[in-house]
Amino acid sequence: MKHLLIHLSTLLILQFTGCQQEDLYSPEVETKENTADFLINNNSDHDISITYVTSSKLGFKESNGFIAIPKGSTKTFFDVAFVTEVPFPSSALSSLSFYHFTDAGPEIVTENRPIVDETWVVIDQALDDEGFGHTRYQLSYSDIKAD
Repeated sequence: MKHLLIHLSTLLILQFTGCQQEDLYSPEVETKENTADFLINNNSDHDISITYVTSSKLGFKESNGFIAIPKGSTKTFFDVAFVTEVPFPSSALSSLSFYHFTDAGPEIVTENRPIVDETWVVIDQALDDEGFGHTRYQLSYSDIKAD
């Protein structure tokens, strides 16, 4: 009985010590980040395609992308996540080109280079007290061209 009591006491001490050490060595660290989605709203009477080049301003490798956007629809074409900076359109993208398809092939309609933040609309934003969170940016495309 005495041995059983000693083993039981030792087991309880080891369990208590193990729990305390686990809490000390594996703290839960919350990583805060900023994320953003970039959308194109195609308000035109044509199906369009876009090509885009991502920027290396925020420390990522520059890359190219392509997406088709049917008339009257909105599509997310790019999303990003960063640890400290809010990813604005001009810091996430280097260029954005819009194309119509004709019988002769793709025809460039317009090119946005450099990217201008003021042409994008924030359609949704959820930030915490420290400024971390998620933002959705949208750029609208239509057949109407400015003079």
